[in-house]
Amino acid sequence: MNAPVFSSIENVWDTLRVDPLTREYATYTGKFHGTMTDTTGGVTIVAGIETGVVVKRKDGWKLLRGQSSLLPEEEQ
Repeated sequence: MNAPVFSSIENVWDTLRVDPLTREYATYTGKFHGTMTDTTGGVTIVAGIETGVVVKRKDGWKLLRGQSSLLPEEEQ
């Protein structure tokens, strides 16, 4: 899907686990659900899982690397 066709996207964590690795790095894993509304008013409901690595910079925590996968409808 292409982001410009959406008027809004709202994702919410159902579960989220953050594991510190060092003072500067942490990993996270979570399950989320989201609602995407396109520019014609159509609504799509999704659920997925995401994992990633974050790094602490001077201006806060930043995503270093992440991966998201949508769950099949029967697992949502």
